[in-house]
Amino acid sequence: MTAKQEEQDEGCFATTFERKYYSRNGAFVKRSLQPREFRTGYRGLHIPRLNKERLMNEAESLRFIRSHTDIPVPTVYCDFQDDEAYYLITEYVEGVGMSELAEDQKATVREELQQNVVVNPETLRINAIVDWEYAGFFPPRFEWPFFNRLGPSVAIHDEIDDASSILEFLTSQRVISARGLISPRGGGDGGDGTAAQAEALRAEGVDVQRRGLGELCVDLDVYGWFPEDLPSQLEDEGGEQ
Repeated sequence: MTAKQEEQDEGCFATTFERKYYSRNGAFVKRSLQPREFRTGYRGLHIPRLNKERLMNEAESLRFIRSHTDIPVPTVYCDFQDDEAYYLITEYVEGVGMSELAEDQKATVREELQQNVVVNPETLRINAIVDWEYAGFFPPRFEWPFFNRLGPSVAIHDEIDDASSILEFLTSQRVISARGLISPRGGGDGGDGTAAQAEALRAEGVDVQRRGLGELCVDLDVYGWFPEDLPSQLEDEGGEQ
């Protein structure tokens, strides 16, 4: 899509290789790209993986967390499919990225969370933590080198790119409900699985307009229940998962 076309798409403020983002009348709209909007990069045509399911899962995860825990998440207004794209509409969170703060200001929030933090520039309170597309518990083989470092969870320098392997793992473990929620094979409608989700949310996904603790969690595209034998210590470490 050209810059001119994007300007004509009312309310659109950003487009990536997988999503379009809108701000309209106090609502935040996130939608998948339509096939005709798929973009070409240096590796050729980029076709988003789990394009629809990730947004369906995010919507269901937000609803579940809001209904069954005290973890603050944005209100989901609606989610639906239209014209080969899937839409997720939630409340809009005001703030700035943590990267925009001065170094002394960053220190105020760094003790709690390391990155993907949207902060009120005046009060330094956390307004949101974003990018939950692949949050969860993963087998040890996927922990390093991405787990403890700041920055993108992509292969750099001489590291092996295991993106295909981790997507294969996610697909192999999922069971899609009528609305697309990813859950473990064999069930999982509460109990320990619910508690594990809640603790993982506290560690990486708090989207906050903060009153002492986090108030809002966003971007839960590929959130769900993962196998019980996966390491639980991830939730206490911070950083990329």
